[in-house]
Amino acid sequence: MSAPPWTLPAEDRTAAYARLLEQHWSAAGDETEEVLEAAYQMGRALLGAGVTLLELSEMHHRALAQLATRMEAGAPRLLAAGRLLQEVEGGYEMLLRGYHDANAALRRANEHLEDQIEQIARALHDESGQLLAAVMIRLDQAVHRLPAAQQEEFAAVRKLLDDVEFGIRRLAHEMHPALLADLGLRPALEFLADGVAGRSGLHISVEGELPQRLPRAVELCLYRCAQETLNNVVRHAQASRVRMHLQQRGGTVELQVSDDGRGFAPPPSQEGGEGMGLNGMRERLRGVEGELEIETQPGAGVQVHLRIPVPEKGGLHGDSAAAGR
Repeated sequence: MSAPPWTLPAEDRTAAYARLLEQHWSAAGDETEEVLEAAYQMGRALLGAGVTLLELSEMHHRALAQLATRMEAGAPRLLAAGRLLQEVEGGYEMLLRGYHDANAALRRANEHLEDQIEQIARALHDESGQLLAAVMIRLDQAVHRLPAAQQEEFAAVRKLLDDVEFGIRRLAHEMHPALLADLGLRPALEFLADGVAGRSGLHISVEGELPQRLPRAVELCLYRCAQETLNNVVRHAQASRVRMHLQQRGGTVELQVSDDGRGFAPPPSQEGGEGMGLNGMRERLRGVEGELEIETQPGAGVQVHLRIPVPEKGGLHGDSAAAGR
């Protein structure tokens, strides 16, 4: 049994395409529909074999050139050739639609996740704050009834409760950063860095500027990815310093997070062998057509590169953060 033409070398695929095109030129009535259906199935098979749209276009033009050496290729036949090419490209069109649908679903899932995070952050801020306030009031009332010498012993307890309240409020603000919506990505990253540095002892610097506010979805994605990256540094890196650098080059915004920790041996594929944190970052980035790249070696620290294309106005990622307020 001969191999399907789409699994053969490019020259043989071109010959198979030329035969289909010749059949289309000579077909009539129901035969035309059969040839167009065969063209659509060929397109799906070529797509499955990894043939790109550019390669398909080159194959189409080579087939036309082959037929033109022995057949008259007037305007009607050129129009028919274009119709055949449209059918072959049908599978690619379906793939593109599926890609956009998947991205839209990812964005909706991320929006739903953000809504849940906001609810948790508000509950943490409001309910825990109220409980701590009630505890401190009752503690103060009880302490005031004690002799002065014993009251001093509870000063440290009161200080611990103040620290707990401050820590909870800060965590709530990091979970749902109102600062991000109000002032933008750079101030929100600085706030996040200060909080993580205070809890972990890391020295964290934030560098770089952006020429303008980014779309809300882009700012939120970069903030969440930076948050997860810093959490990974604290848990795994054994680092002392972290540098976050933010910049926009052309139509792409970039955030690089580098640490001086122990690094690790990267898996054979950047897409595999990763924990849920990195996989979650990749899923967030896919929702805004961004990408994640990790550079690391044992003993050489880790560099995390985040890149997201930025539309001129709204567009794919929605309205700008500034306009959304």
